[in-house]
Amino acid sequence: MAARYHRLMVDAGKHYDSALCHIATTLLNRIIAERCTIPEDLRAQRRTTDGGTGRRDKRSRSAPSTGPRRGS
Repeated sequence: MAARYHRLMVDAGKHYDSALCHIATTLLNRIIAERCTIPEDLRAQRRTTDGGTGRRDKRSRSAPSTGPRRGS
């Protein structure tokens, strides 16, 4: 990351605030990726056998129908 900061400051001529924000974003993305990645074995356990959530064929009770109106 130091090399990237140096490249942004020297080669690209960025202001130090801009270069620092680029580095901070990169660091934050690395932290989030490490903390929030679900291990492959846990993913395999959570997968359903049919490949879906089971809600694909169910209709919403609150959504209006898309067909023609009845009784009007």
